[in-house]
Amino acid sequence: MGMTGTGKSSFIKLLTGDKSVKVGETLEPETSEIKSFPFSHNNQCVSLVDTPGFDDSRPNMSDSNFLEDIAHFLERRHHTKAVHGFIYFHRIRDVRVGGTATRNIRMFASLCGPEAMKNVAIVTTRWDELQGDEQLQAARKTETELLGRHFKDFTDGQAQVHRHYNTLESAQAVMSSLLYCPPISKIRVVTEMLSGKTLPQTGAGLELKEQLVQLVSHYEEELKRLSIEFRAAIKFNQEAHEEEVAKLQRELEKVKKDHETLQLSAKVKRGKFRRFWSREK
Repeated sequence: MGMTGTGKSSFIKLLTGDKSVKVGETLEPETSEIKSFPFSHNNQCVSLVDTPGFDDSRPNMSDSNFLEDIAHFLERRHHTKAVHGFIYFHRIRDVRVGGTATRNIRMFASLCGPEAMKNVAIVTTRWDELQGDEQLQAARKTETELLGRHFKDFTDGQAQVHRHYNTLESAQAVMSSLLYCPPISKIRVVTEMLSGKTLPQTGAGLELKEQLVQLVSHYEEELKRLSIEFRAAIKFNQEAHEEEVAKLQRELEKVKKDHETLQLSAKVKRGKFRRFWSREK
């Protein structure tokens, strides 16, 4: 897991050699669904699971739907196959961790829970792109701040930390380290759903709800600001303001729809999912 463009798909393609894995050359997302890629590692048959990011900006991609997909995927795996670990990717060249990245990290933590932390690998990517001592020193400083602040809950919970140099060797080191651990016995979102909670009642669901409410408030405030600016600048740059307002309105509607989807999922009876999981098996 991780934000768009952090190297999730590249990591999977490197290890599996699967040419069907789509790797983006830009920061536009390529992964649109949860997909499993089996391969052999040290004579063990394992699968890497590629997921979209919670920051996916495409109109048809919903954070609520993605959360539902990943939660039910993990629960099906809980009944059928062992989950050995989670890998979270973060670009080492991202000096500033903005609101979107922070929301991604919080969602990831709420999915895993504290009891799964030993099976989490925080992988910083793009180390191979650094040039010269100055960039290397800056990256090390960024790494220290990331681990001591943004990923502190993970490191306090004994999560693993790896640097990925976009080489097969560094990717295999991550896999070997995770597979050395026993399978995860308790994944927070799975444990909560098995106890009878609906997805919106889980820690991950509550976290997403809080984030969506904050985003709605943010976009509404931005639209108010633009409305004031628009009236002041209408004679000079009307077209540019109209485009910005339209973009914010689209984002606001997307977030509101996401929030409605999350609320509706609370009304779905667990028995329906039980029958679905039985068919999956």
